[in-house]
Amino acid sequence: MARRPKPPDLKTAKLVDWAVWYAALGWPVFPCHTAVKGKRRGVLACSCGDAKCGSPGKHPATEHGLKDATIDQDVIYEWWERGSWNIGTLLGDGRVALDSDGDEIKRFRPIPKTPTAITGRKGGGYHFFFSTNGKHMTNRRGALPAGVDVRGEGGYVILPPSRHVSGRQYRWAKGRMPDIPLAVIPKKILKKIEGKPKKETKAEDEDEKIERGRRDTKLTSMAGKMRRNGFQHSQIEAALLDLNKKRCVPPLSDYQVRKIVHSVARYAPGEVDLEIDLEEADVTFYTAKEICEEEGEDIPWIAEPCLAQGAITELVGKIKSAGKTTFALAMARAIIYGKEFIGTQPKHTGPVVFLTEQPKMSFRLMLKKSGLADCTDFHVLYYHEALKLDDWESTMERVVEEAIDANALAVFIDTLPPFARIRGDQEQSSGYATTAMEPIQKMLATHDFGVCIIRHERKSGGDISDAGRGSSAFGGAVDIMLRLRRYRGSSARRELEELSRLGESNVVIELKKGGDYVLIGDALTVERSDTERRILEALNEQEGALTERELIQALSGAPSVATIKRSLNKLVEDALALKTRAGSTGRGRPAFVYDINTIREEQGDDDFDG
Repeated sequence: MARRPKPPDLKTAKLVDWAVWYAALGWPVFPCHTAVKGKRRGVLACSCGDAKCGSPGKHPATEHGLKDATIDQDVIYEWWERGSWNIGTLLGDGRVALDSDGDEIKRFRPIPKTPTAITGRKGGGYHFFFSTNGKHMTNRRGALPAGVDVRGEGGYVILPPSRHVSGRQYRWAKGRMPDIPLAVIPKKILKKIEGKPKKETKAEDEDEKIERGRRDTKLTSMAGKMRRNGFQHSQIEAALLDLNKKRCVPPLSDYQVRKIVHSVARYAPGEVDLEIDLEEADVTFYTAKEICEEEGEDIPWIAEPCLAQGAITELVGKIKSAGKTTFALAMARAIIYGKEFIGTQPKHTGPVVFLTEQPKMSFRLMLKKSGLADCTDFHVLYYHEALKLDDWESTMERVVEEAIDANALAVFIDTLPPFARIRGDQEQSSGYATTAMEPIQKMLATHDFGVCIIRHERKSGGDISDAGRGSSAFGGAVDIMLRLRRYRGSSARRELEELSRLGESNVVIELKKGGDYVLIGDALTVERSDTERRILEALNEQEGALTERELIQALSGAPSVATIKRSLNKLVEDALALKTRAGSTGRGRPAFVYDINTIREEQGDDDFDG
């Protein structure tokens, strides 16, 4: 098999370099108009110059349009010498694209690994490229759920890094550039496309009542239609309030209606596509074989065993003493710079989005201590900034936008309850906990960020599975649980306990200068080693042999008595300590005493000197 050409450099390549690369892969390309500064401040327009352009930044810039598509590199260079065009690619000839607005494609999960572009559309959008495996497929709309269109023979899409009219760039999803082979379009999607076309629906009765279960969907659909047709926020609000009053049974509250209007009016006119009939949503069942044959890593670790792509990690620890934020910043630094973290090298590297409740002054100091002072890939949202948004769901929508724009790999929320607007005893409620986790789970349904939520440990401690303060519903929604504790009162060492659906571990780590955490070892091994060291120190400091009880008293603050006894027996077994019968025995008197094995020490010294 011929080697596929390497992709252009993400930071330095120009649009023409990308166009030539696509052509080298066999993808016919042609120039399209781009988005440029418009007459209104802060609003982009189409480079074609038509103020009423119906497809800004997306329509062909050549005389014959997509018929001019070519893989001839000389022609491509000539085109882009005339302007910095967006890049269009002609589909067909065994290649098809699914154009998905927002997260509608999630109904067909899991999606096989195939070239996938993220569009610049506000609210998210994707182009999934597939092989038709020899089937002839044309453009189709309506065969798949609303928001997902088929682009085949006679169709085209815009390719990265073209500029969207929103101001964002099209970009390739991580690990899904066209240098990987096209996956064959999944059978479940193909069946939908080739199925019978939907029957025409009857015209809606304007007096028909909208009953419970359909109210949100209907009002959102109407708001979407009005926004696409250029209506302003106030006009949409007035129309929906009237519709709600006349036809909804029972009517929603004015607050709920205004919330729907606000969620839709955030999009620019013409960009929203919310006509989704939720009642017609379908579900897909998979066999175990189909699931296990899906391509990709079994566990897409970012920082093993703490954070994985598409998974939620919960980090808990005692307030102020555990060092949760310091630990999270060390993990973020490792992810950004590819540095070793607690004994493992991050498998993926990239920017991070970090939500913090700390004041600017104290957080600035922590960033400097963590070695992040000059980092431009660490994106921060302060709690006081998040309060400017209506609610937690709105905050998470903004976080998703920032993470997409930054091409982030991970999102940290420190701590979750304040950002989720949970107050006081509300943390004890499973309802509030579920509401707090839902926007995060929704985000991971369509994006593969690794998410770390940070919470305080309950006063009573307990098992790691229930260590977080408040409702156990928080823990029930996560994939990986981490508990951080000071190790034996040390200022630098921590005990890190991990429990997940994949396994469990308990290790001792140490914070070094510069903000790096290094692995000391398995907690049990480190504990026994420390106990053995302290026993030898105690025996050295005392004149004469000590009884077992005297040693236990000397090691105040040490681990359990059982650990001390095991460590003492190990020292005797290794001939580092001597166990001899006490001079006098009897009821209540010790049978044995312990001392340093001076003979072993002297032999060791002789061997060293020799």
